Amino acid sequence: LYYKGTLAIDSGTYDGGGYGKAHHRNYNQRSVAHNTILVLDPDEPRMRSYRGGPELAREGGQMWIRGRPGSPVDLRGLKQLYKRSTILAHSIGPDPDTPRFSYLKGDIAGAYAAPEPYPAKVDRALRSFAFINLEDEDHPAALVVYDVVRAAEAEFAKRWLLHSVAEPDVVDNVTTVLRTDNGFNGKLVNHTLLPKSGNRVITKVGGPGKEFWVEGKNYPVAPSGLSREAGAWRIELSPVAPAVEDRFLNVMQVADASRDGEPGPDPLPVTLIDETHVVGAAIANSVVLFSRSGDVLDQAFSFDAPAGTGGALDLLVTDLADGSWQITAPGGQRSTYEVTATASCWLSGPAGTYQLAPLP
Repeated sequence: LYYKGTLAIDSGTYDGGGYGKAHHRNYNQRSVAHNTILVLDPDEPRMRSYRGGPELAREGGQMWIRGRPGSPVDLRGLKQLYKRSTILAHSIGPDPDTPRFSYLKGDIAGAYAAPEPYPAKVDRALRSFAFINLEDEDHPAALVVYDVVRAAEAEFAKRWLLHSVAEPDVVDNVTTVLRTDNGFNGKLVNHTLLPKSGNRVITKVGGPGKEFWVEGKNYPVAPSGLSREAGAWRIELSPVAPAVEDRFLNVMQVADASRDGEPGPDPLPVTLIDETHVVGAAIANSVVLFSRSGDVLDQAFSFDAPAGTGGALDLLVTDLADGSWQITAPGGQRSTYEVTATASCWLSGPAGTYQLAPLP
């Protein structure tokens, strides 16, 4: 995520001391170096650098095919072995040339699979992204990320990662990252809405001697390959109570770090929407909703949209089944929306209670 400097980054360096060396194999090529989710089975097999090579750090991330680096050599192998994920839905609009939103959803559970006979440690790993253009000079955009992760065992620890160049500031559920070196002037503010207060812990990892920390050890970049863009920090968001399935909801917004020597704009407030069938967030005059379970919604449901910063709300409702939907807005006004394989609809209306129901 870039705004006047890299804010949420892919960390590490591809040739950080040599291709295939310790940093490359134990950190840069591994899930722990990226903004994803780790699911750690303490007994999962360790991957190896090459056939017969040394065992690598165990971090709970996605696994290489056959447990070691490799590439497909033909189309059949590519289709049979290397398909690890599925795109479930995507849409952009309402005007594709100047979109207000971009939406993508996928299931990457297969990427966590170790070679047989080791059983699957992740049954489900759904991630939905919704990027919203807020059309506001002070607060240009927000990215809403919703994850539903189901592990084989409740004891498999889950960690949601967010990497940065600069040290993040964490206060309760708000993580702030500034990028002000070398003329950059960006700010990222992440509001963690799920897990809820009392069932979450946000831990900072990084700094001198821990920039590329995995399983109790640092895998540094060789001085000749060191770049500030490789990063040095991350946060790890984890639920407190062990559970087979966990949900993560985070809202990231960007702004100027400073203006005319003064601090930049304060972040916009973010509101959690948590209903029986849907979950999501409201920021400014935008509302983004996902299926709470992660499954496609094919029955009637309702939700309350909180008042925004003035005027009509824009609402993105995702995970809808294909077909005609009747939408009842606050005040009783009804309309019909045709949902296609993009699985989402974009509405405008007032704050209040909305009801959506599929039509026969």
